[in-house]
Amino acid sequence: MSGSISSVLIDELQKKVVANAKLFADKNFRAYFLRIGKMDFDALRGEKDPVKQAELYREQEGVAEMLKRQGMINAMYASE
Repeated sequence: MSGSISSVLIDELQKKVVANAKLFADKNFRAYFLRIGKMDFDALRGEKDPVKQAELYREQEGVAEMLKRQGMINAMYASE
């Protein structure tokens, strides 16, 4: 990606991460992933170097997918 990433793309990705974090039934897991996600996106928005920002963005895309997979696995083995 050339130049810095638009705030619209960052907002969309953050919404995806938040939605995937909310897949966790356990409130402690959910709160942890929401808190870490907020810190990561604050760092992403604050990054001025476009190369580093693109790297952080790609990392968060991976985190979003990982949270989705882990949330589904967590739901499969949720205690009643």
